[in-house]
Amino acid sequence: MPFCRSRYTIADILKLTLEFPLLFVDRCPGVVSNGLVTGLYPPTGSRHNTAPIFHTWGRPTTEAARSPRFDLIIQQGSAGVRRFFFVATTVATLLSSLTADGPLRAQQQGTRIAVIDLQTVFKNHQRFQTKKDAFNKDADAYKAHVRDTQRKGNAEIEKLKQFKPGTPEYTNLEKRLAGMRADLQVETQLKNKEMALREAQIFYEAYSEVQQQVAKFSGEYGISMVLRFEQTEIDPANLQSVRMGLSRPVVYVYPQLDITAEVIKRLNAGIPPANVSRAPQVPRGRNATPAPRRSQAPRATPPRRR
Repeated sequence: MPFCRSRYTIADILKLTLEFPLLFVDRCPGVVSNGLVTGLYPPTGSRHNTAPIFHTWGRPTTEAARSPRFDLIIQQGSAGVRRFFFVATTVATLLSSLTADGPLRAQQQGTRIAVIDLQTVFKNHQRFQTKKDAFNKDADAYKAHVRDTQRKGNAEIEKLKQFKPGTPEYTNLEKRLAGMRADLQVETQLKNKEMALREAQIFYEAYSEVQQQVAKFSGEYGISMVLRFEQTEIDPANLQSVRMGLSRPVVYVYPQLDITAEVIKRLNAGIPPANVSRAPQVPRGRNATPAPRRSQAPRATPPRRR
């Protein structure tokens, strides 16, 4: 069975077939039989005795004017044309269905979301609570220092009342009180700035640890988004509580989407519980003294037989 030879690839054939389907049918003489593909013959005259019209890039031409550059590998006969158009249509349909089905599958899969109560996490974060307790102790100690300085200043003010204004004693004591007041004011400003930076660093480090654990947990379970919510109940008798409840971004959440307990567990992993002391560990190095063994009663020696 004769063939039309070509130097085009299958991709070129498929692309041009989808754009100009009539071009590939009339490139091979004899492929149209019994009016399988309509529109190639004029409406008058015999179809078997009339030269086919070739639609080349929008202008009709006769068989004698065909260019050999469009020679294609298409088998002659109506069966070959039927198979060719079936394959082209099938491939085009599959490509369009795959392209349109991608976003649909992504929408069907959806986005996995979880929630976390940061207030509960910070309250049960042991490292954060330890640093916060140390910070509060230092803050209380400085407040006590300020109160002691103020008490001394008040005592000096009472002494100042005993002297007559304009006397050397009054002037010297007044200068000393002014110096004490100025020193305390500058010291308080610097200390407040230092404590504010320290407190911010403590909260930032704790939040970074929480964020790392949340990101790790989300990566393990394929969670794309974690939202913040609050577990505390709204007090209907407290207007402030009601207002805060109305401003919450999450209205309802499925209980199994809450990862608060798991994040707390991971944050406190390897840390002994609070207010629980461990027994000292006995060193097991090369030069360590071995632990004493429990005393055992001497075994009775059985009598020898004579």
